Amino acid sequence: MENNIQFEELQELRKQLTLLNNKLEKQEIVNDKLIRNSLKNKISNINRTGIVLCALVVIATPIIAFNYAHYLNFSLALNIFTCAFMAIALIYTIWSHWGLNNDLLNGDLITASSQILRTRRLYKRWSYFSYPWLVVWLCWNGWEVYSKIDNREMLLGIIVGSIIGLIIGGIYGMRQRNKIYRNIDAMLAQIEELKKEE
Repeated sequence: MENNIQFEELQELRKQLTLLNNKLEKQEIVNDKLIRNSLKNKISNINRTGIVLCALVVIATPIIAFNYAHYLNFSLALNIFTCAFMAIALIYTIWSHWGLNNDLLNGDLITASSQILRTRRLYKRWSYFSYPWLVVWLCWNGWEVYSKIDNREMLLGIIVGSIIGLIIGGIYGMRQRNKIYRNIDAMLAQIEELKKEE
């Protein structure tokens, strides 16, 4: 009699453990799907930011080239230097995002994290090239403005407009870069979380 009661209690305990294990497995699957969906959203945000930056370069380059040549009479060398940099920025941005897509998360997480780290590393390297270029470009623009514009009002307008444009562009660029870094860092943390669960 006592053995039957213990046996029934053991059977009940086994059923409860089986139910608990099933619930835990389902919860892990749901967590995995939620994390992967979150990662896909972050990848989409990063790529959307890259598309916006590329679109701005494509729109701004001909406008700058036209204004340098026709309104400001800047040198052809500065115009070519500016357009070349814009083309390099466009190609580098596309290359930085190359392979960073939602299909990446269907494979193994090590490949995904290495691709995400590659994008972060390329964005960081870009600053080593772009900041020195920006200094040269600003000095060259300053020299061209100073040497070619005789009208004081126009000179003042160009200087004020350039400063405002630099501030707005600088703030926008830094915000976009920081947004990409935040998304990448969050994705890497989530991938580490998924690795621990596997």
